[in-house]
Amino acid sequence: TKEPISGTIIQEAWGKQVRGNPSFILCSKIKTIKEALKLWNKVHFGRIQEKIKQLESEITHLQSSQPNPKSIQKENQLKIQLQDQLRHEETLWRQKSRINWLTTLDLNTKFYH
Repeated sequence: TKEPISGTIIQEAWGKQVRGNPSFILCSKIKTIKEALKLWNKVHFGRIQEKIKQLESEITHLQSSQPNPKSIQKENQLKIQLQDQLRHEETLWRQKSRINWLTTLDLNTKFYH
């Protein structure tokens, strides 16, 4: 994955003790991983649009003030964060478009069967 921490989240969720027969254990661990990743996704990537607007606003504010070394450094850090958020947004839209395409493709093939 592109996010190294996701491997840690999976390992922690998989390492939780579950009792029962092997198929129940497997299903429980997969469910635990799913829940952990959903929570992490919501916390880490949630509200991308709001974060982008906030970063753009902060950059605009810094650009309208008198430049000094500290504000220039802060602006550069914010621009890096903004680029990171824009990449996440692009990935999100790419994933959503792929899901829509696959769903549409499936609907189209049903016509012929």
